[in-house]
Amino acid sequence: MPDLRDEIAAALQGFLPAEDAAAPPLRDAALRLLTTLGYRSDRTLEIEHSSPRAFMELLEAYRRADAFRPEKALFSEWTSVDLLCQVTDADLADHPSLFKETDVDPGLIRS
Repeated sequence: MPDLRDEIAAALQGFLPAEDAAAPPLRDAALRLLTTLGYRSDRTLEIEHSSPRAFMELLEAYRRADAFRPEKALFSEWTSVDLLCQVTDADLADHPSLFKETDVDPGLIRS
């Protein structure tokens, strides 16, 4: 049985480009690492071209932009953004829910 530390090291290596190859997509490498660490969520969202502007438009569409403070988040320095998973209270509960929700809900501010 592989040691968890070896699996984590392999997942971290997944962020680096292979010899004579381009770096793998950051989103894919990050999801592999989160999976290795035991984080799983059906609530993921691919933002068009990983664009920070598209992320801001998503917040505005759900009327959550007022809760986001670009200056505090150094938004002007962002080059890409992806929502890899959303973990909510229901995901952490000891008992499973009868209704499985898989959509990202920007209104769940405690997630």
